[in-house]
Amino acid sequence: MNEIETAFHKAATGSSANGGRGEPLDQIEEAQKLERLAITLRERGHLGASESLLKQAVNIRLRATGDSREVVNALKKLSEVQSAQGNNVEAEETNKRVTTLENKLNPAPVAP
Repeated sequence: MNEIETAFHKAATGSSANGGRGEPLDQIEEAQKLERLAITLRERGHLGASESLLKQAVNIRLRATGDSREVVNALKKLSEVQSAQGNNVEAEETNKRVTTLENKLNPAPVAP
């Protein structure tokens, strides 16, 4: 296996430091690792693998933290990869999720 395949395999099959108990901090760390690997893969032109890892990272973050800025940021990265692949419909759907979450996290002030 080459360097990327080895890193991908390790990230995809590795267990978290707590023995797989799925505590939020460990889940967040796992999501961060997946995102870093996804960025490396994207930079090297492996867009499909990058998209897959980013989807996993988004799902992990949602389970660990619910709706959060980190989920928004991961979704933005996912949208960029989808767009780079020419998956404009998927990228647009992901962008709609971003907008919905941003509006939820930063509601417009209500006039007095």
